[in-house]
Amino acid sequence: MDSFISLFGNNPSPLIWTYELAAKLSSFNTIEMEYSENNLYESLYNAADLFNLPVICTSFDTTLEATAMGYSPSQEDGPIKTIEDALDINIDSILTSGRIPQILSVISRLKNSLNCPIIAGICSPEIISNSLLSTSAKNDPSIHEEVLFVIEETLSLLTNSYLESGADGVAILAPNGLPVQDSLYTQTVSPLPNILSHYEAIGIVITKRTSSHQIKIAADLGFDLITGSTDSLQECMESASLSDIYFGFGIPNSILCSGSEPFQKFLNTLPSDALLSSEWTISPSAQPETIHELMGSL
Repeated sequence: MDSFISLFGNNPSPLIWTYELAAKLSSFNTIEMEYSENNLYESLYNAADLFNLPVICTSFDTTLEATAMGYSPSQEDGPIKTIEDALDINIDSILTSGRIPQILSVISRLKNSLNCPIIAGICSPEIISNSLLSTSAKNDPSIHEEVLFVIEETLSLLTNSYLESGADGVAILAPNGLPVQDSLYTQTVSPLPNILSHYEAIGIVITKRTSSHQIKIAADLGFDLITGSTDSLQECMESASLSDIYFGFGIPNSILCSGSEPFQKFLNTLPSDALLSSEWTISPSAQPETIHELMGSL
């Protein structure tokens, strides 16, 4: 909690997440942005500068880690089919493979050019394991467990490296929330808060939709903040208060894309003490004027 306050203050601006929209505003598509260091840097820098963002997250690329391991997530079925395949996964070269080197460089460049905190995005164990495991292997407990051990090492390695490169924190990208029904998934991310604490960095969980139960799990794991939309705002705010974690209420994309008048009507229904966020990343169809209105950046 202290790390959150030190970065954002007691009353931070809305914590909106721009990625696809950042690409669009710089006249790139998402693929062009993700596969070029300069395009990624330019897109994120321009969005942060344009909207006076209180924070920028460097990646919502859900194929980043699997690609760096040498696997193509575009395959219909995951490449890991046997326990031998799982044992052969090599993480020794992950920091020099795929798009990881450009992420490390972009973090350093943004740190040197922006005044807002830089947050590195890492995919949830569920996303990475779904990219790696074949359909049959997902039903084999031993293969599933071995792959999650590798993912745990990978996420710890990346977290250390991102923070060494200048990131002020790390966000777990978990669009569907933390899969709390499987203790192996939460066990896989459990070392990260200790690493973050060592660097006095912030830990975030970014979801599309969340719940009071998800908020408590994130707090119990040791994270500082969770964001996501919910139909039970008051309940989630109370859960966050009781669990000693910050909760950023994700304004639904449908509202952000609805135009100024419906957007303002929606904002007027929210409690004045609600910390606002975006629901996952902001849709590229959202109008910049609406984001300016939200951020007070005109």
